[in-house]
Amino acid sequence: MGDHHPNTLVVVPVVGMVPVARPAAFGAPNRWHRLDRPSSSVRYQKPIGKEVDFLQKKTSRYATICPMRLPEYEQALVPEHKITAYLLSLDHRDGRSKAVFFMRFGFALDDWPVLATALKRHAAEHEVVAAEPTPFGTNYVVEGPLPAPDGRSPGVRVVWFIAIGERIPVLATAYPLKGAGDD
Repeated sequence: MGDHHPNTLVVVPVVGMVPVARPAAFGAPNRWHRLDRPSSSVRYQKPIGKEVDFLQKKTSRYATICPMRLPEYEQALVPEHKITAYLLSLDHRDGRSKAVFFMRFGFALDDWPVLATALKRHAAEHEVVAAEPTPFGTNYVVEGPLPAPDGRSPGVRVVWFIAIGERIPVLATAYPLKGAGDD
């Protein structure tokens, strides 16, 4: 019982009222904890048995402590327009650099389902590294190598969104990790 439940994620913003998720095995429901000290470090709680160990971790906007897979990753949705009009579009103002990146590894607009399938596989093979609650739901960040059609595997960060009241993740964006352009 000293280990974390594999599907539990604790998310703690830098300051304010924050939700802390706990495994049911610890007999504690999800509840709110208050963090009052603004700091570049974040204090978060890690269940160990029935005790709580306070740890500190450097973070920018969010912190996570329990490794987990993207919830419901088997059913994740990758809308066609998100790939064709954004991630592989050379005409989209924000997506152009992403399109150049993905096309360099063999992904193509006329065969967009290949990228969609690779992104879903990426979610299945890699753990969530961060989660960020928003007023509309939660963004889940998944990082790791993405198998590409040309045989290389560049490092990418893929963000999935699960709206409040929903269970199925929807692709929000994907982009290269720093230094991933030459893989």
